[in-house]
Amino acid sequence: LFCFFSCGDESINQCTRSGDPKRDPPCFFSKPADAVCTLDAIPYPPKTKNLHYEIEQVVAIGSRGRDIPLASALDYVWGYGVGVDLTRRDIQSGLKQSGRPWELA
Repeated sequence: LFCFFSCGDESINQCTRSGDPKRDPPCFFSKPADAVCTLDAIPYPPKTKNLHYEIEQVVAIGSRGRDIPLASALDYVWGYGVGVDLTRRDIQSGLKQSGRPWELA
């Protein structure tokens, strides 16, 4: 596992809200593999005063594929889970303004 990619209706809505008319859906966002944890409590991350969280459905893809027919798509799913997406919004806002990757937030 190297990283996570998010793509879906909510990600498309985020692109629309970002105000970037040059960006066509689908939009992809990533998180590093070390974002996976099994902690009972998550310590408040450093360098932020504006931490947001979202509950996400996680779909783990278990096989590589390309041009997969819709009827076969679920054959590539390894499993499902629930994730908590934490974002330092104040840092994210500064990164967006400077055109830098959001993944740093």
